[in-house]
Amino acid sequence: MQELYEFYRLSFNPSIVSKSLATLLGNASLGRVWLVTCNNEAIAYVVLTFLYSLEYQGRVGFIDELYVRESHRGQGSGTEILNFIEDICLSLAIQVILLEVDGSNTRIQDFYRLKVGFKNTNRTLMVRHLCGVH
Repeated sequence: MQELYEFYRLSFNPSIVSKSLATLLGNASLGRVWLVTCNNEAIAYVVLTFLYSLEYQGRVGFIDELYVRESHRGQGSGTEILNFIEDICLSLAIQVILLEVDGSNTRIQDFYRLKVGFKNTNRTLMVRHLCGVH
């Protein structure tokens, strides 16, 4: 996770992240986490959380984090992970998957749009931090 946060220049506090991850891992109704390995080496991870939306008529899968190590990018790992997530969502009766993409990373936007079929909704995700959470 620290590599992802460093890549996007996000603040990474190991104790806060550990607490949040433990909460997620301890409650399957919140979502799931997978560590992807190749030859016993961690090469990627993906975090899928669950939302409920009237607009999308039910539960929604939200890919909260997806990170593939640089050494394994462009080799199909991302596509395989997303196909896996799609299968998981369908098995959980989830019909819609959302994800957030860094607006300046056109390469990853093209990957999500052209390779795996995500669409830009032309909406802006807005955030308001409460109680010092950021």
